[in-house]
Amino acid sequence: MRTGSGMKKPEKHLRIFFDASALFSALHSNSGGSRELLILAEFGIVEIKISRRVLAEIDRVLDKKYPKGKTLLAFILQQSRIQIIDDADEAGVGIYREITGHPQDAAILAEAVKSGCDAMVTYDRKHLLTERVKQAVPLFIGTAGDVIQHFFSSNAFLKPYDEPPTSDSDH
Repeated sequence: MRTGSGMKKPEKHLRIFFDASALFSALHSNSGGSRELLILAEFGIVEIKISRRVLAEIDRVLDKKYPKGKTLLAFILQQSRIQIIDDADEAGVGIYREITGHPQDAAILAEAVKSGCDAMVTYDRKHLLTERVKQAVPLFIGTAGDVIQHFFSSNAFLKPYDEPPTSDSDH
């Protein structure tokens, strides 16, 4: 299947879970990796998921730091086709509490794993971007730049542009 730009639509979408820090970064900056991933989601190249807990957290953060961002958030949620999943239950959260050392981040991590995503984007270096966490979960965890470099440098999810069609009459 081809998209209007001549780029082949990938057979498999990269599924990415955003935490509140990643979503805030995308809302607050017109450039950068988080915003680039939202644009890729808009074109159907990646799928982005968040949990209801992440949505509530970003709502609280926007109230404090960037109230104008609420309108932009509503637009981006729709435009980028962000999927909102249910929060993890207590049993799912418990196994990550000791690993993260933080109950709220344990819940977010459990939701990322539950989501079935290939990667999680976060900027939480204290609780989530640690070797201990990275080793404990079955998905890639990093900043947006890390995710872009890890998955797209191998062209596993982005196919190169098609060569323009040629006809025998052109020769």
